Amino acid sequence: MSDGIDENMTSQNLIKAFLKFRRMGISNGKAFTTPEIKMPNGLRHSEIMILFAIKEVENNYPDGISVSDLSSYLNVKPPTITPMLSSLEEKNMLERIMDADDRRIMRVTLKDAGSKFADECTQHIVSHIQGLVDYLGAEKSNSLADLMNEVYEYFSQIPKHEKGDC
Repeated sequence: MSDGIDENMTSQNLIKAFLKFRRMGISNGKAFTTPEIKMPNGLRHSEIMILFAIKEVENNYPDGISVSDLSSYLNVKPPTITPMLSSLEEKNMLERIMDADDRRIMRVTLKDAGSKFADECTQHIVSHIQGLVDYLGAEKSNSLADLMNEVYEYFSQIPKHEKGDC
């Protein structure tokens, strides 16, 4: 009987820990984008995530990533990112180019401003993470990374229909 009580308290402790991060705005990487990094041209968090994604895969797509591949990579539908791509294009962060072989395909590449901004954000995040490593030490940091990977694996195995809307 005490195991059930201990498990319930452990679950409550985990929920409280996750909620602390949520209240700080750290979930979804927001702690690394606001308020420390000034958003040039009014960039939104979702637009920054698109810049990061393009930057991360640009070596695999020398002619630019297709909108379809980008939306798959970000796990969103193409109509979801199209307005953000338009906004980033207007802000001179990226450009969309028709595929040379198939005019139905639109490819996306970063412009210098988008690439520079993604690099600056990456440096900022690395600085925060290094501060955490300095604070925790290497052993605890590696343990934390291992645990976070296990948490990700656990939640990624839950079927979509069981996740609900909450």
